[in-house]
Amino acid sequence: MTALTARAFPATQRAHAPYCTTHGRGTPLLLIHDFGTSGELFQPIIPMLAEHYYVIVPDLRGHGHSTRLPATNNITQLTNDIANLLDLLNISSSFVLGYGTGGAIAQQFAREHPNRIRGLVLTCSYARSTRNIGEQLESRMRRGVQAVIGRNDGTNPNIRTRLAFDSRSWLRRLNCPTLVVSGEADTVATVHNARELTKRISRAQLQTVRGADHRLVKTHSEDLLNVVLPWLAEQENTAW
Repeated sequence: MTALTARAFPATQRAHAPYCTTHGRGTPLLLIHDFGTSGELFQPIIPMLAEHYYVIVPDLRGHGHSTRLPATNNITQLTNDIANLLDLLNISSSFVLGYGTGGAIAQQFAREHPNRIRGLVLTCSYARSTRNIGEQLESRMRRGVQAVIGRNDGTNPNIRTRLAFDSRSWLRRLNCPTLVVSGEADTVATVHNARELTKRISRAQLQTVRGADHRLVKTHSEDLLNVVLPWLAEQENTAW
């Protein structure tokens, strides 16, 4: 297993950079975790990925080892953080795998920095987080209940971000090869969400992992690797 190695930045740069670990060597592959987790989410798949790629695993600001940075639920700020991190690592372009809301950040990054994307892998993600009015009302009711009972654990801003994000109007302008991976039993980012992404991104293809839910990275890591690694290899063998 590749050892976790914290990237050493000059002090002035490190002060504004999210914490990250790097693993392996080769073509860069950036992994972006969901809200409420950290880069440790990807522990089950990092060793195998690092046998083929230079894997970069940041903790988003306010998460994991990046709690020294002011927390935000602003997708644009988080996207800027990713761009700055790649600059510090002297990486001009990379494959990007985003999980959950990390997939939303990956989409935004591809929109704002198209020349820096070799390919996208959107895992358990979405173009919009709710698929119908009923689900939106249910989410709003949950937020209302949390406000009444005084819950203040950071969940509300995250839910608001998920509800606010909607990439449907510009996804067709993305021109990078994209793999959409969905858990067959995922009730958070459903197969419906995955199909919507695949339909709207011109160069996207969909793979569904049988029996997997939103914990796919942990519970079906081997199945995920069996889907992702051949796709990445195919993209490397194709001029981009």
